[in-house]
Amino acid sequence: MIYFPNILSPYQNVLLFLFNVSNLLTNLSPSVDSPICKSDQETTFTAVTNRPVQIQCEVEADMDDVNFRWEFNGTSSGGDVQVVSVPGTTTKSIVNYTPRSENDFGTVYCWGTNNVGTQSIPCAFVVIPAGINNQFIIYKIVNFIG
Repeated sequence: MIYFPNILSPYQNVLLFLFNVSNLLTNLSPSVDSPICKSDQETTFTAVTNRPVQIQCEVEADMDDVNFRWEFNGTSSGGDVQVVSVPGTTTKSIVNYTPRSENDFGTVYCWGTNNVGTQSIPCAFVVIPAGINNQFIIYKIVNFIG
């Protein structure tokens, strides 16, 4: 213990010396974000009416305990959605999506939520009827969004 009566108030009796302070100040506030879509995912799926197509949604997240929400064209209605559990991972969700009519083809969205928050931009997966020119549909969707 070092005591300097001229610089310490009467209520303090210890002076702490810190060395190499620059090393102590690293990573004080690491960037922690809500989940985001993993970039290298398949996003376009061809399907046939009444036949399931398996869609996998994977996110990157600082906090790995992620819950998922799925929607079709911004609503909970659409084709049948059956969530498949993925053992051993909490950053991935898989659904078997079955379009029941022509109206059930479109975009399926997936949001991840963890302790930090919910994705601000959902992962989007386009389900198109088999036999349709994929490049034309993708071009139209990109131009519609952007």
